Amino acid sequence: MKAARFKFYPTLRQRRQLAKELGHSRYVFNWALKAKSDLYKESGVGATRFQLSGMLTELKKETEWLKEASSTVLSETIEDLDSGFQRFFKKLARYPRRKKYRTAQSCRYTLDKRQTKIFKDGEILKLPKLGACKLKWTSPVDVFPNTATVSRDSCGRWFISLQFDSQIKPDIPKTCQEIGLDLGLKDLVVTSEGEKIKPKKVYNKMYKTLKRRARHLSKARKKSKNRIKKKLRVARVHSKIANRRKDDLHKLSTSLVRRYRLIACEDLSVQSMSRKGSKIKRKFNRAVRDCSWRQLRTFLEYKSKWYERELMVIPRFQRSTGVCPDCGEQVDLSLKDRSWTCPKCLKEHDRDIAAAKVILGIARSARTVA
Repeated sequence: MKAARFKFYPTLRQRRQLAKELGHSRYVFNWALKAKSDLYKESGVGATRFQLSGMLTELKKETEWLKEASSTVLSETIEDLDSGFQRFFKKLARYPRRKKYRTAQSCRYTLDKRQTKIFKDGEILKLPKLGACKLKWTSPVDVFPNTATVSRDSCGRWFISLQFDSQIKPDIPKTCQEIGLDLGLKDLVVTSEGEKIKPKKVYNKMYKTLKRRARHLSKARKKSKNRIKKKLRVARVHSKIANRRKDDLHKLSTSLVRRYRLIACEDLSVQSMSRKGSKIKRKFNRAVRDCSWRQLRTFLEYKSKWYERELMVIPRFQRSTGVCPDCGEQVDLSLKDRSWTCPKCLKEHDRDIAAAKVILGIARSARTVA
């Protein structure tokens, strides 16, 4: 299962219809959230997805204006709410919150595969009540998509994401090599083979521009057109930072999964490492978030499945720094110690390279035991 994201250029009529689709979807989501929460407070049992769908049918009869939106959009909204509650009960996310107008908006259409004329790769995409959509086709979609998600980001740009069951397998190079990754700030990735990859520090490079535009935004009068323009300028800087960071991480993750059969990395708690503190801590937090270790791991997780690789994540509290990869002797190191000599086998080690070798060794032993 894959998804492809394309730039969408809606017409004036389509923008008006999308405003209705997004508004009605937001209304149904908030209504279903309130109904589910109230029912749980009264009876101790929450409403199921099928019960909410039945209640939505009755709601459409009472509020005629809901019929202005596509029925698939409203039903998919109920699905999204149910998915949010499932993640909450599994302790993967917090309790679902109400949708607001000012946040990023999206709605999802279910495509009918019986209507073969509504989609043709690289040429045609027709959505209910929108008609033909003008897209910038940048990647192939080899089969008929299941759903189409229309979204608008904070910069006001429109996108359409097509989710489909791909039948094309990527070109998988054969390799038997294995590697361990040690993630850090000075070097984004240090491999067990001794390769060191420096972080791009995209946020740090554009920090002055972002700070200047944020200062202009703070001085603009509230609820004025000038404030909306300056807010859009700040959003464009954030979007540019995110796009550049994603591009670098995509290139790095693709290079790793193509070259190595086994990739071992450590489980880092970015949230605990970047908590609020003093001014010195603030600069450290900024550097931690600019590295995007968790996003790199996410890219490695799904790309390793595409390329039939194995990704192993060692436990968070498994020690790797200050451990000799040859004899297993442990040494206490400070942050200033970038290299050290093992007191047992008398071998000199680089701090990060040795940690990457230990991570690879732990992954190999765990795979052997399993």
